[in-house]
Amino acid sequence: MSENATKEIDLYGVDLTHSNLAAGYKTHSDYDGQGDKRVVKAIMMPVHVRVASPMFPGVEVFQERLLQRGQEITVPELGLIALEKGERLGAFFTTAELKAGGINLLPNEPVKVNSADLETGVSVSELGPHELVLWLSGDGDGVTAPTVSDVLELVGDDKDFAKRVIDAENTREPNDPRKTLLGPLTKLVESE
Repeated sequence: MSENATKEIDLYGVDLTHSNLAAGYKTHSDYDGQGDKRVVKAIMMPVHVRVASPMFPGVEVFQERLLQRGQEITVPELGLIALEKGERLGAFFTTAELKAGGINLLPNEPVKVNSADLETGVSVSELGPHELVLWLSGDGDGVTAPTVSDVLELVGDDKDFAKRVIDAENTREPNDPRKTLLGPLTKLVESE
């Protein structure tokens, strides 16, 4: 046995994610340009903050706070654990969403995506179902819908993305989806 055999092993694994954050956390590129502030996208986001104990002078305790949608909060107020969790789970508006007017949207309203946003780092394959529908439709303000060949080129051989585009196309035009798009995508999804 190795020298570690003398150590007792717990029944459950140890999550080192948060201990690694102490060494320094690099924020995700989707939040570049926001500095040390984030805008809450989730309807409510619980975070823990350190406060003075009301019972014991000189002692600090953790207290839960609920952040509301649209609330702007600084990174020091969030703390590294809440920052990492919020960015990983999409609880904050990205820089592209803020530029598109994300704060003024209703909680379930999709963010309009146009070609200018896509060039600033938003990948089409990362769009949600509603945004994919908008992208396939164009927005009528000078942004045209992608052609079938454009969509097929972007999908490539990504089966998961192909399934999502099929769903978006059926949502976009439930009575008359483009068969020239659905045919090749369905063939890709069903291939081995």
